[in-house]
Amino acid sequence: MIFFKKKTISYKGYSIPENEAYRISLTWKFFFMLLMLLSGILLSTAFPPFNCSIFAFIALAPLIVLAIQNPVGKNLFWYGYLWGFGWSFCSFFWLREINWLVPYFVALVIALWGGIYALSVSFFHRWGMRGSDSLTYDFRKLNELEIPWYRGIIFSVICGCFFIMLEFIRIKMFPWNFIGITQYRELWLIQIVKWTGIYGVSFLLAGMNGAIAFAIWMLIGKLKGRKNSYTVIFSGVVFFAFLIAASCVYGFFECRRVENEYEKGKVCRLGTVQGDISQRRVSTQEMAKEALDVYLDMSYELLKMRPEIIIWPETAVPYPYYGGNIISGQYRSGVYQLIRSGKIPLLIGTLDFIINSENDYDMTNSAFLFSKDGFVKAKYSKINRVPFGEFIPFRKYLPEKLVAAVDMGRDLRAGNDASPLEILPGVRAGVAVCYESIFASLARNEVNLGANMLLAINNDAWYPESSEPEQHCANAVFRAVENNIVSLRCGNNGATVLILPSGKIGWSLSGHLLKRERRAGVVEVKITDRLQKTFYTKYGDVFLLLVFICGIAASGYSFCQYFSALNMLRKKEKED
Repeated sequence: MIFFKKKTISYKGYSIPENEAYRISLTWKFFFMLLMLLSGILLSTAFPPFNCSIFAFIALAPLIVLAIQNPVGKNLFWYGYLWGFGWSFCSFFWLREINWLVPYFVALVIALWGGIYALSVSFFHRWGMRGSDSLTYDFRKLNELEIPWYRGIIFSVICGCFFIMLEFIRIKMFPWNFIGITQYRELWLIQIVKWTGIYGVSFLLAGMNGAIAFAIWMLIGKLKGRKNSYTVIFSGVVFFAFLIAASCVYGFFECRRVENEYEKGKVCRLGTVQGDISQRRVSTQEMAKEALDVYLDMSYELLKMRPEIIIWPETAVPYPYYGGNIISGQYRSGVYQLIRSGKIPLLIGTLDFIINSENDYDMTNSAFLFSKDGFVKAKYSKINRVPFGEFIPFRKYLPEKLVAAVDMGRDLRAGNDASPLEILPGVRAGVAVCYESIFASLARNEVNLGANMLLAINNDAWYPESSEPEQHCANAVFRAVENNIVSLRCGNNGATVLILPSGKIGWSLSGHLLKRERRAGVVEVKITDRLQKTFYTKYGDVFLLLVFICGIAASGYSFCQYFSALNMLRKKEKED
């Protein structure tokens, strides 16, 4: 039998037993923990495969409301951490196809981002928004103070800035799925990336979440007797609604303009082969021979459709083209005979060797362009390698046991030349090897170096059943829009598509983005130099720089207010 103490305490103006107050407090904590976890999960549904993009406008708001309501930050970091865990675990659950533990490990690390964001918003609202008013330290009275109408706009803008700053840092750790990616099918909205990069879309989403959170907090206060007008309450929502509407109006006319210009381009017939070969990085000779036969047979069938070039995906054949084994010899012979039979060029993805000395060499993940005579004409080597898949960061500084646990047996060398490959006369392709299509800087460099189309060769065979190929394609859509350029993706097991300069999926080899099947086909791509370079192509992440300036200024002002308050309190204590 449990005996409860008779002692009572004051809880929200009521005198209640101590144990009951603790139980109520604990219930609220569990409620907020569950709410944050579900809010993070809600945001993950805005990404592929669910594509509920509207949720990206509201899923962050509960965390921001909680940040406003917790001015001292008590438990706030852990609430934000749970939000971040719910989002990252579900968004990156496809990593389970590598190892079932990977999504848990990734989520545990990336979730830190949510906790830091919650603390940042709370600190800014506590000191940056209220300043000297915060010196009262009476939060109930503080919540009853009159708030100027423009503070909702300022708060929403800074919420967007803080989110972008932290997302930029998070992307450096795991460069996948900006929140703006959720809008990849909303063509009118995403045209602003020609000026801002993907950060512009992310800013609109995070800012609207901040505006909604501010409105909810103000409405709660109004129900409690606060006398602020609806102008104050909804100023941020109206401001960001206007920005989003203006972006869509601009996007409507920009889509029409870009697609009209694209239609005037020179038509090129590009052949793509999607072999749908299972993951065979470590394969037997029989498995490698099967992959080679599949791609050669399908390519011979493709010749009947009269393409001007044939394109294979990344490492379609799991053995290096210049390897010394019997399969590599058959690889070279088969490719040469195919090219000579069709009298057309061929582009393939394969591992290559760089000889350092007689007994030392490095390997690169490369794209080979063969001329009509069957010899390698040009080569592009992957610049952005996959961490832990193609190299181990800081390998020499890590414990040997840790390296052995994650090592995949190779450290590929990074390429250093982003020059486009002239795959056909007048057709200069900026090549990206698989994972690289998520890097905006690479596509920008290639376009500035003269590329008039983007070409991504992919092999997502690591993920045969998950949403990873669609998420990969969603990221790549923004490279086309950012640079006003057509983009062709050739995949081994899905997402072989043509992305128009407007971001529209203009063609799919399988008729559906995620349909995995063994198929070859020809796509007519229109190449034009009439489309002008965008502001983003020319000048890069200027918008990101402005965001950092605003965010750092807001943080600096908040800290100044905080330290000023401390000094004033110390003086008051001395006077007392």
